[in-house]
Amino acid sequence: SSSDRDHLYTTNYLGRQKDGFRLQGISGYVLEAAPAGGLPWEQSAVKAPLYRYYNKATRDHFYTTRKEVLDGGRQGWSYQGLSAYVLKTNTRGAVPMYVYFNTRVNDHFYTTDFNQLGKGGKYGWKYEGIEGYVYKKPTQGTVPLYRYYNEEVHDHFYTSNWAALGTAGKDGWKYQGVEAYVFPVRKLA
Repeated sequence: SSSDRDHLYTTNYLGRQKDGFRLQGISGYVLEAAPAGGLPWEQSAVKAPLYRYYNKATRDHFYTTRKEVLDGGRQGWSYQGLSAYVLKTNTRGAVPMYVYFNTRVNDHFYTTDFNQLGKGGKYGWKYEGIEGYVYKKPTQGTVPLYRYYNEEVHDHFYTSNWAALGTAGKDGWKYQGVEAYVFPVRKLA
């Protein structure tokens, strides 16, 4: 009580004095237990679909969160489906997924390591920007995004489906490791 010169901290202030205690101000804010569906900042992490396209003439795979860029098969691109989901904005723990294009070999390259190619120019690579945000380490609800390279056709291929190529690869594809962790495509029953 106030006669003991003690303090009472509560998250349930009802606007009145009680047992000799009076409001002296707000000391801080306390988060409630996480509601079903996650914490507010987790709910605000908006996911974007990562679409995969392939151009038979240039033998290049292209991944984008903006379906309108190539929707309808413009300039020889054919839609191959949804690869995964990435984050639209930078969220705690996430990193950018950088996009590069090499005009010498007609290849798109995606990486979380900006220092690998920087602003581009090395070996014919041109920096195109950030496609979305992903995780470098396994994070709840994510799956690996595997990277492959085919030296014969100079093309990088990314998939969250391990069964697609595995470690051995097929038809000239060589496994290069996990590029990032992304949100999986859920199949509807």
